Amino acid sequence: MVAAGYSQSSLDDWVTLRDRGVNTKYIKDLDALGYSRIPIDQLRDMRDHGVNPKFIEDLKQQGYDKVALDQLIRLRDHGVTGSYIQKMKERGYSNLSLDEWINLRDRGGRD
Repeated sequence: MVAAGYSQSSLDDWVTLRDRGVNTKYIKDLDALGYSRIPIDQLRDMRDHGVNPKFIEDLKQQGYDKVALDQLIRLRDHGVTGSYIQKMKERGYSNLSLDEWINLRDRGGRD
């Protein structure tokens, strides 16, 4: 964790992250996607909600790059994935904002 840039974190923070499955590989993979020096609480929340590098890469393939961390969590919570967006595009939906994808999913736009 020190090598990943978290030298100022407390032992409690490290234990919390480890308990959630956050390790240096997870942090390095996020860093490679442009998400560097993520605060401990956001790392914890991202992992708790299932936001992983593949999820982020899948969104990027659909044209959504550098999505805010809180928005990544919201998308994941609502079941909006890159796969979902792709399927809905095939059904004629396009050029929607991330909030619009969430609204569509919540209102019954099922894949």
